[in-house]
Amino acid sequence: MAKIRLQFVKSYINRHGKVDTYFRRRGQKLVRLPGLPGSPEFMTAYNEALALPTVQPTIEPGRIRTKAGSVGAMVAAYLASSDYYQLRDSSKMQYLRILNMLREQFGDLSIAKLERQHVKLMLEGKATVPTVARTMLRILRILIVNSIDAGLRKEPSACG
Repeated sequence: MAKIRLQFVKSYINRHGKVDTYFRRRGQKLVRLPGLPGSPEFMTAYNEALALPTVQPTIEPGRIRTKAGSVGAMVAAYLASSDYYQLRDSSKMQYLRILNMLREQFGDLSIAKLERQHVKLMLEGKATVPTVARTMLRILRILIVNSIDAGLRKEPSACG
């Protein structure tokens, strides 16, 4: 029995013990290929899948679910930034835990209206774990600086 090797074709055994074959290419939807590999219907579906366009617009993580100017939008923007990708893996994991917590608890709140008293309340909730509180403060500073750069907040005055 000869093996047919086609680019972007992957076969899997489904939960019923049957083989399902799919066309998988980055930037394109998954396409199920009918019939046995090499059969006329399979090859027709394969050639149609090859002809599909592959370029899709890039999507920022969480962009659909967030309101513009919110804490959640700033978290999504930071996760897509090069600053986040340049972190060590251990730092990424630690930051991601806190960013997800910020997004869940305060995601719909406006970043422009975030004040010192709000940050103090956020940090008081993590007072029992000082390392988490320090990391949360570091991340909040990053988000606020990014929101100033994005024009969502005013820069703090030099006087106070």
